[in-house]
Amino acid sequence: KEAVRAIISLADGGMRDAWSILDQILAYSGNTLSVEDVYSLFGLASEEDKVSFIKFINDGDVTRTLGRIKAFSEGGVDLKRLTADLLDILKDVLILKKTNDEQEITAISEQHAEELALILSVRKLNEMIGAFLRVQADYKTASNIKTMFEVTVLRLCSLDEMEVEKPVKK
Repeated sequence: KEAVRAIISLADGGMRDAWSILDQILAYSGNTLSVEDVYSLFGLASEEDKVSFIKFINDGDVTRTLGRIKAFSEGGVDLKRLTADLLDILKDVLILKKTNDEQEITAISEQHAEELALILSVRKLNEMIGAFLRVQADYKTASNIKTMFEVTVLRLCSLDEMEVEKPVKK
């Protein structure tokens, strides 16, 4: 099911594109469809990796967040595509929080959406969505996408700290 979901996402609604992607995967994998082959062939991260990445960001866990970015990079994950996937996930979670309607979830499993909905506030979801939308637009002119992605994520990891930080008295 996750492999089919990944193909649908890659095809972006195009039936011919979906058939072409499926053909490529079957040729690559020897006529078997596995989500691992889809991820490997197209530079995608697994749903589990993306969900845990969002949790690390929410927790402000810079060490684990940077470790995951390094793993994404070393695994050949396309950061532009990852950014789009993270936006889709966060959108689904925001919709779930605002409507409580699991029928609207398209990017991740209901279980993962519910897990994230429990830990992410509407404010935090909106901040994350805004940051990823901005970086996605900035990719067009960036000379180093990885650095831009890292800085965006580091800023998101620091959101809670920025709220409670008091000005230094002289």
